[in-house]
Amino acid sequence: MPRRVRHPPTSRGRHLGGSSRRGTARGSGGRRAPTGAARNVHPAGPAPTSRRITVPVLGIRATSAPSRRSAPRDAARAGTRGVAGTGSAPTPARAENGRARLVAPSRVAVAGHSVGGASALPSLLADSRIRAGIDIDGTTQVPVPDSGLSRPFLFLGRQSQYTPGSGGGAVATWERDWRHLTGWKRWLVVSGAEHASFTDVGLLAEQLGIDIGAGLPAARVSEIVRRYTRAFLQQHLRHLPQPLLDKPSARYPQVLFCAPESGTCV
Repeated sequence: MPRRVRHPPTSRGRHLGGSSRRGTARGSGGRRAPTGAARNVHPAGPAPTSRRITVPVLGIRATSAPSRRSAPRDAARAGTRGVAGTGSAPTPARAENGRARLVAPSRVAVAGHSVGGASALPSLLADSRIRAGIDIDGTTQVPVPDSGLSRPFLFLGRQSQYTPGSGGGAVATWERDWRHLTGWKRWLVVSGAEHASFTDVGLLAEQLGIDIGAGLPAARVSEIVRRYTRAFLQQHLRHLPQPLLDKPSARYPQVLFCAPESGTCV
């Protein structure tokens, strides 16, 4: 009686299907033929998988499709970071609403130095939502109309340039506009200050040993600007009376209160 001999799978069968039985099919002549070759043949090395790629761009995370292997891990990460799928960037409407909650419409003022200070009056004239303004050492360019401006305004400048009655030029623009300010107003000058003293330029110049011609240390001028600006905003935006704005202060003797009508500063 003939004995049946079982042959081991060939290397071709292993390559195509992993085994001679799983990777082959029986043909009409009883011989096994390889099937699924195109599906099962891969280049050397493990099959590539899709990985999550997160690229932060302006707070937006762009993500490629996760593979099945990495999906649970990515889901866990999404839970801890608040990111799912392609991420959730704030919409313009949500961002606008968030900013709106940070601004109290009844407490808006404008303050600036030099050209920024000169723009304070035009800003008040153009936008009624601005409650008050400060011009720090800035020559005004746009005259206040004859109808006047009734909102609070503060002129703060250097004594050498903005003492009323000292002649034409920059001080004349303040004198012109002062007459048409019909609400609360103050005209203050700082002795020993120069134009750059009111900014960080004065501080940096002193540290570098550069003389800007100021007789008052820049740190002192910076303190004056911060203190009087804060008092002005507290009084006119928060309605908290500030005695510092009523008369000269012994703590800040360099700050003089001017009366343009009489051309004096004390």
